Amino acid sequence: VKKGAFLKHYTNYIKDFEKISRFFDTCRQKNSNFAHAVREFEDRKICHNLGIKPYMLKPVQRMPQYSLLLEDYLKNLDESHEDYEDTKKAISIVRSVAEHANETIRVQAAWEQLILLQKRLPGVDFLSDNNGYLVKEGELLKVCRKELQPRYFVLMNDSLLCLTYINSSHLNTSQKDLKLKYKLPLTRMKIMISISQEHQFEFSIIGVARSFNVVAK
Repeated sequence: VKKGAFLKHYTNYIKDFEKISRFFDTCRQKNSNFAHAVREFEDRKICHNLGIKPYMLKPVQRMPQYSLLLEDYLKNLDESHEDYEDTKKAISIVRSVAEHANETIRVQAAWEQLILLQKRLPGVDFLSDNNGYLVKEGELLKVCRKELQPRYFVLMNDSLLCLTYINSSHLNTSQKDLKLKYKLPLTRMKIMISISQEHQFEFSIIGVARSFNVVAK
């Protein structure tokens, strides 16, 4: 319980784990001397026939293991036991750290996705707004007069962006650059199942300044 605050450092390791892991693999592929040194180390008895990567993963697995261990321990304690209250506190600390780590990972992933989106959308600045964050993005088909037309939608925490593709059609959707058609605030926006039901999975996006129907693919 006394050392619970130090567990927050675990979050930083979790956040950077994939980046560290990729860098390790890249170094091993590009540097034969490094790869040889890694193999020599992994062949030592101290590794118990495990590679370095599984050991790198252990801190990631540790927090859930702590939680399960403490919960199991608590089940076997009488409420009058001297460890009972401290164990409850320890479980609360571990859960808090795990939740903090998960939230940090989620925010980091959303931020990285926003950076990728920024590169595809010249002229629109997502990154200068410290309060804005990405919630969801993806393609929907906008119901137009003559046909369904693909649009890329970006849902932020405070707005919905409708985008069009500006690259050639042979490119993958994730490779096409985007152009902003309009940005709608989420305030007073409504989402409703379309009354017409002309298309399967059709619904209406009703904003203060603009309304339209889209179809989920």
